Amino acid sequence: MNKIVLIGDGPLKTRISGRKNFAEGVKTYHTATVVPCRLQLSMPTSSWQRTSDLKTAGALGHQAVALRVSGDRAVFYNVHIDGYQDTLYAHTYRQYYRDCSISGTIDFIFGDAVALFQNCKFVVRSQGPTKPNGNIVAEPALLQASSPHKVYLGRPWKQLSRTIIMQSNIDGFIAPEGWSPWAGNFALDTLYYAEYQNRGPGSDLKARVTWKGIQKLSPQMAESWTGGKLFGGDEWVKNSGVPYVPTMMQV
Repeated sequence: MNKIVLIGDGPLKTRISGRKNFAEGVKTYHTATVVPCRLQLSMPTSSWQRTSDLKTAGALGHQAVALRVSGDRAVFYNVHIDGYQDTLYAHTYRQYYRDCSISGTIDFIFGDAVALFQNCKFVVRSQGPTKPNGNIVAEPALLQASSPHKVYLGRPWKQLSRTIIMQSNIDGFIAPEGWSPWAGNFALDTLYYAEYQNRGPGSDLKARVTWKGIQKLSPQMAESWTGGKLFGGDEWVKNSGVPYVPTMMQV
């Protein structure tokens, strides 16, 4: 079926959870709790999560995807996507997220999709005793840790990794260098990472890494990463009825 709409009673009431995980022999691709693969999907006000039980998809479960999106023109509004490692797999095609909350610890947003996040919150979780705009924050347990791990904005999973963070609030728990390598010099020349008009104590660019792939955006370049330009046609977003700004946001 195409053009599917799933409507919940809010992310605190409508919850879908799963327990498949890499540690139990399931490949990351197949661990997802929910997998929309069809054309034009709209999912407002619900929640997907991986249970925090270490026997299922917590620290010992390793990779455990809460949501893998493999369909084109997917819209998510007021959705909470919670997990530990590899929470949101933005697999392919065009995706739009608005007023969503996404949490995790390791690589918790990844994939090959053209994905735009507006007014979303990204929550970095603590690891536990065994182991383009939004609000990047840490859960209290991470901030209270006696020897907290370094937290980065991202790292290159593939050669042409691209991440642009614009007009977002970045809390001070982010490491000053901002970005982490994957392994050695892999993809440091071919990635495309940029930050533009961000705010908050973690947004200072003075100590950021200076890899060849780190970009300094002009206003014109930044505009090219907005929804009106990025999607190559955004009528599908407008027709969804979900709040959407096709240009730079007023912050």
